[in-house]
Amino acid sequence: MKSKRILVALIAAVMAFSLCACNSGLALYVNVKAGESYKYQVKMEQTMDMEQSGQKITTDQNMVFDFVVTVNEVDSEGNITADYKYDALKIDMSSNGSTQSFDSKNVNSDDPMSAIYNSFIGKGFTAKMTKYGEIKEISGIDNLLNSVVDSVDFGEAEGAQALKEQMKESLKQSFGDESIKSAVQSAVIFPDKGNIKAGDTWTVEDSVKSFVDINVTTTYTLDKIEGDTAYISVKADLKTDSSNSADYMGMDMTADFSGTVTGNIKVNIKNGFLSEGQITQEISGKMSLVIPAMEGIESQTIELPVDYKTTITYTTTRM
Repeated sequence: MKSKRILVALIAAVMAFSLCACNSGLALYVNVKAGESYKYQVKMEQTMDMEQSGQKITTDQNMVFDFVVTVNEVDSEGNITADYKYDALKIDMSSNGSTQSFDSKNVNSDDPMSAIYNSFIGKGFTAKMTKYGEIKEISGIDNLLNSVVDSVDFGEAEGAQALKEQMKESLKQSFGDESIKSAVQSAVIFPDKGNIKAGDTWTVEDSVKSFVDINVTTTYTLDKIEGDTAYISVKADLKTDSSNSADYMGMDMTADFSGTVTGNIKVNIKNGFLSEGQITQEISGKMSLVIPAMEGIESQTIELPVDYKTTITYTTTRM
């Protein structure tokens, strides 16, 4: 579940990439120069309700990410190579009376979860994309995953190495090359045309590859332009395919989720960058986990009804 929450935050972070304006209408595309760096601060407030064995478990989580994108190269056609790295992370989580906090600027060396979260800082991946956000290549994911897994103390007990490899394979479903590629691309892909005017809409259909595949249909609308600011609204429907199963930490899992995303972003049309924005995601459904049989215990299936509500706000700053 933690890898899933981190992916959600990652998607929110890369949603805050850049836009550019030109001509009498608004042309939407990634507009950056080699050597430039941008910091996106993403704040996420999430409430998750899960029912297990007839008991409702409520988890509240607040996360703040500082996420840095450094542009390495822009070729003659506008194709971009950029490094995405975590710069800071703060988490406050409470669940049925228990609390947990982490701040990468004040790490508690005695807390094993702090080591896991802190392993993301200064690390990330490299993306090659077109100026319209189509991802051509992702690299560096293996190094990120190895760092996360190596930060966990699995001990010397029998089966520890197998558990380590199992965790790595599970993380690959949320953080593998294809997962990150689809997450970044679904967040930033724009229409390859100019003269976008107030009232115009465009729709992006994609499958985000995570621990389960999520089919997403997103509609963007340029609501208005006032002064140097363009106002864009975002609406999306998402649904998982419950007929497909995935391995999750050694358990066979299926997910039947559906939900919506709504939000608004503001774009400075002089410099072409998102100045601020907010999106709200509401998801409901259930997960089914098949726990393998062990000595003296038969295999069993656990169904977990889950409801999420997540509000994400973000700002961008030129470094």
